[in-house]
Amino acid sequence: MISVTIMRLVDWAKKEGISYRTAWRWFHAGKLPAPAIQTETGMILVKDKDVVPSTEEGKVTIYSRVSSHD
Repeated sequence: MISVTIMRLVDWAKKEGISYRTAWRWFHAGKLPAPAIQTETGMILVKDKDVVPSTEEGKVTIYSRVSSHD
């Protein structure tokens, strides 16, 4: 199941771990990896797709391991 969230560019940039200024430059260069629009007031809104696992599609298994010399 995929849900779509509309968020401000500053919030999207934080979520993606990049600076707002970088996201702003990408938007104006047409290189933002998500669809976005600029409102009449200048606010940039980004459509962000969140993939939500569904029990109907199957199960998700996560494995992690931490090794240490201690």
